[in-house]
Amino acid sequence: MEGFLFNAKEELKRVDHLIYVSLKYTRTADVLMSVINRMINAYDQSLGGICEHLRETGKIEEEPKFPGKRVEVIQKHFAQDKLIMEAVTMYTTCKRIHNAEFTRANEYRRNVTMTSILDDGNIDVTIDTVTADYKKITQFLEYIEEKGFIK
Repeated sequence: MEGFLFNAKEELKRVDHLIYVSLKYTRTADVLMSVINRMINAYDQSLGGICEHLRETGKIEEEPKFPGKRVEVIQKHFAQDKLIMEAVTMYTTCKRIHNAEFTRANEYRRNVTMTSILDDGNIDVTIDTVTADYKKITQFLEYIEEKGFIK
């Protein structure tokens, strides 16, 4: 399980650098997409660690290999845990943003915006939104480490 926590923290270091260094000098939608990709990787690692914890504690027989199945297992076992459910929702939203087509606006300016075009509406991704999401994923990782779900 140590691999999951280490890998998730490494991805968060990369997200931190992208937000506080790369976006400062290169304000493009491509950098915003890189931030989303790194957050997805961090969520993948943390959710994988939670599934391994469930397997080790005997709550599930086999750790799911596919991200969609991991999400289902975690939603089933942690339905009452608000922070974990918010993280799962954020993870699925990031995946939807990543897979959607997007438009660019105000590149090379402070208010650079990447708008993902989804079936149920558009989602604007800005420097402020990815910074807020980074803080949420950091809190989530600290929470699951504190609870012993991932080591």
